[in-house]
Amino acid sequence: MSPDPEFLFDGASHVDALAAMRQIFEDERPVLVIAGDLGAGKSTVLRFLIAQWRAEGVAVAHLVSTQLDAVEVVQAAALQFGAVTTGEMPRDATDLLRHRFLALAGGRAVLAIDEAQNLSSEALQRLRELAELGAATQVAFRICLVGHPELRAHVARAFPATLDAVVQQVCHIGAMGPGQTQGYVEHRLRKVGWVGVPSFDAAAFDEIHRCTEGVARRINVLANRLLLAQMLAGGAHIDSPCVFTVARALRAETDNAQPGAVHRTANPVAPRPADRHGVLMIVASGRSDHVKAVPLLLAIQARADLPPPLLLGASDPVPWELNRPLHEFVGLAAEPVELSTTWPLELNQLSTRFEAALERYRPKAVIVFDGNASSQCCALICQEHDVPLVHVCSDPQGAGELLDPASPRAAIARIADVRFQCQPSAYATEPDPATLTVDLGNPLIDAVRFALQMEMRDAETAGHDIGAALRDERRGYGVVALKAWDNDATSRRSQELLTLLREVSRDLPLVWPMRRANLADPQLSRMLQGCHVTCTDELGHAGFVSLLRDATCALTDCLDVIEEAAALHVPAISLGARHVGQAADGGWLNDAETDRSVARVTRAVWQFVFNGGREVDTPPRWDGHAAPRMAAFLSEWLGLLERIKWTASRSPAIPSKQSEPIAG
Repeated sequence: MSPDPEFLFDGASHVDALAAMRQIFEDERPVLVIAGDLGAGKSTVLRFLIAQWRAEGVAVAHLVSTQLDAVEVVQAAALQFGAVTTGEMPRDATDLLRHRFLALAGGRAVLAIDEAQNLSSEALQRLRELAELGAATQVAFRICLVGHPELRAHVARAFPATLDAVVQQVCHIGAMGPGQTQGYVEHRLRKVGWVGVPSFDAAAFDEIHRCTEGVARRINVLANRLLLAQMLAGGAHIDSPCVFTVARALRAETDNAQPGAVHRTANPVAPRPADRHGVLMIVASGRSDHVKAVPLLLAIQARADLPPPLLLGASDPVPWELNRPLHEFVGLAAEPVELSTTWPLELNQLSTRFEAALERYRPKAVIVFDGNASSQCCALICQEHDVPLVHVCSDPQGAGELLDPASPRAAIARIADVRFQCQPSAYATEPDPATLTVDLGNPLIDAVRFALQMEMRDAETAGHDIGAALRDERRGYGVVALKAWDNDATSRRSQELLTLLREVSRDLPLVWPMRRANLADPQLSRMLQGCHVTCTDELGHAGFVSLLRDATCALTDCLDVIEEAAALHVPAISLGARHVGQAADGGWLNDAETDRSVARVTRAVWQFVFNGGREVDTPPRWDGHAAPRMAAFLSEWLGLLERIKWTASRSPAIPSKQSEPIAG
């Protein structure tokens, strides 16, 4: 579950770490190290202290994306301390920090870095230089590094001769013992109003500790599933056998991993676990699939009358990793089964591995989203093996798809047994009599709702912090989201696009989240140098929604982003992507089609800056509750399929009619 400082538990090692962090300014040495095992509660302790520091007037910068080099760590610190005020990020941000520290002269500041074991040695050395900069500007500046156990050795290697002069203390947050496990569970339950129902045996707590080894995150996952099982069964007491049964089911869901442990499988041809036989398989073959899958997984998991859901990764694992916090926030513990550990896969390889997954898990039905080559490949294999197929977002999303019967989305829709349409009925395709076609809403909007709820709980999302740092008081900022960036900043298409962004940034600061490989492209950095376009790490869905929600407008070629912006009532400038609900065609979307014309984009930006764009109402079924309606429909449909199979199995065989001999 996501770290929540309100749920902080005073375990023995947690108390020691808290004490060290509270005394961080009492020692002149700049660095404090907090290490601990995965899931032990390090981030919860850190967030608790960050809230206290800020309440005491301490300037705090909190970094949570830490695979940074020496240049990037200074840029990130400048961004989080609010030193970037123009939207422009120089390669060396030291001077920005110096000016910020001069403004804080006589005050206190903390740079808190989570997952710090990923920092390079050069980045750690650069942090020491920042500490010296703080001292030179009369700021009590401290650095709190939090990370896995290997962080201690990493820091020691970075400062071999000066460790004692740099590091004031090293604390370790470890697993809890059996007695602390009971206290931890009861503490968290009381925080949400527990009054003893359901009740626990003493032996149940011993079993929880045995199954989780006292690791806080594993305890959270197991306890959450225990309470859900009790609610569904109408029970009021949890004993040791109950814990054992639920823990075993959790292990099966993660292919024999410990509850809550990080485990990914890329071998779908291994022996099939009996208790995974008969699942609802949800195929995520693209980045947006992983987002849309979250509400559907949760809605299916909540229904006792549906088979358990299984998320099958049919694309690179980056989208899942980015959205892991959203999964944890809504209470989804199981990780996806990956078809491969190396991407991209050739379609023939994907086909072979998906067939093996069908054989292993024997799904009651397979669910695919939208339409691309990978999802179409999986759909065709389902058809070959007579596996019921559900197509979510089966109707055209882009205007070009309306006239393209050969598109992957149209091809999947033609062979699907159930089609869930997500666009308003005015743009939907005609129902096929051989297919169940229903309009129950858009799961992408459900995911936006979850992302907003997560932001309310975890206010310090990366997107919120970036937007707050770059916002122009009069104009705000724009968000750039490009799906079709070709990874070559020197191509003609890229040059035209970068020219457009440079021109727009004269009027509106722009934020461009992108993949790390693109972020490190020196050609791209050179071409954007001197303009108000800030490139930043790719964000998970919650962080992106937080960034988009407060934006003046979005500039995008992605149809999903256009829909997300509409749900957030943020105008969108379409860079070549034409949605079926385009405003120019009399549709309901609050966007502007510009054909990438610099003049048109600039006019649209000023229209949105001064007037905010036209007010529109989103479709009635885009209410954030599409997934529960889809799950209810699937329950009825699968029940009908089972009754049909049962009836067929009970019917006597009808003998074939033999030809009678002709008399004569």
